[in-house]
Amino acid sequence: MSRDAVFTVVQRAIEDEAYLALLTEQTYDALDAYDLDPSEQGALVAASAETLIGMGVNPEIAQRFEGLFRISRGGGG
Repeated sequence: MSRDAVFTVVQRAIEDEAYLALLTEQTYDALDAYDLDPSEQGALVAASAETLIGMGVNPEIAQRFEGLFRISRGGGG
């Protein structure tokens, strides 16, 4: 499991609006550059703060990612 890669994706999505759009529209293309196992990819695709926190992501950052990801997908925050 690559916690660093998970954190990098989460942080990049928070800081880079274009990457967040790519992540929500072409998820697996956006994740290809990172060494992620299937469970990590699943956590990022689901944008589950609870799961990301369990993987070691700071709770505030995980919750922010979840909210931004859901808003970007049109699901509200």
